Amino acid sequence: MDKRDIEFIAETEWKSYLKRRKDPKNKKGYDFDDKLYSDLNQLGYNIQWGFNLQPTVFNGDERIFSIVKKYVSILEKSNYDREYMGTVSLLVHCLAHKKATYATEWLIEKYKEAVKKDVFFELVNSYAGTIATIRDRRYVNEYIGLCQGEYLCSYSSYFVELLGKLKVTEAEDLLISLIDYRAKPQFQKNDEFFYSLGSDIWVSICAVEALGRIKSKKALPLIEKCLNIENLYDYKNKTDKTLMRNTAKKAIERINK
Repeated sequence: MDKRDIEFIAETEWKSYLKRRKDPKNKKGYDFDDKLYSDLNQLGYNIQWGFNLQPTVFNGDERIFSIVKKYVSILEKSNYDREYMGTVSLLVHCLAHKKATYATEWLIEKYKEAVKKDVFFELVNSYAGTIATIRDRRYVNEYIGLCQGEYLCSYSSYFVELLGKLKVTEAEDLLISLIDYRAKPQFQKNDEFFYSLGSDIWVSICAVEALGRIKSKKALPLIEKCLNIENLYDYKNKTDKTLMRNTAKKAIERINK
């Protein structure tokens, strides 16, 4: 996507945003957004709408951390009000920068809370994706823990992938065990939406990729079986099968290189 495409999308979304703002039924959500933007703009930013809530805008600025925590707290006290969910999820992701290691511990605890409470998928995804982008090596043992037991779910894929990128060889056996893992629908997703995204096999695919990154000879026989997945797994759609096959091919190449 080039700059012109992005500018076109931004302009289209801006017009749609202005139209939504005029609808009285949306007032509660936009009042919430305006308070957030005001807090951010007191730090010298010029945030006018959600499209501006991007990690690159803030570049790891530690000053926004207290604002993120403030609005997450408001969301929690509102019992995860859907009017606030999208904006807060975007705000959390503003911490997705390698400089934001100051936020890693807090994000992990919030992710754990969100998983236990089975909250809406936008927030769980935002916590997990943000942690994975920061790549704070100090919390490797936490990442391993988030890939098993009560925290094992479709969004564990972020941490499985991270273990591979950080070359965590001590997670080899765990990663091998996750090749056959199939997640169940949760986090307020209906079954059709869940499976249409391939969410059930995210962890499995990331486990194969991670094993390739750590060059696991031990995993080779199992990864090779993924090249013929039609006879092994009940995948929901053709796209899932193609993605797994391509991931397995790449992993085998890495291991044998």
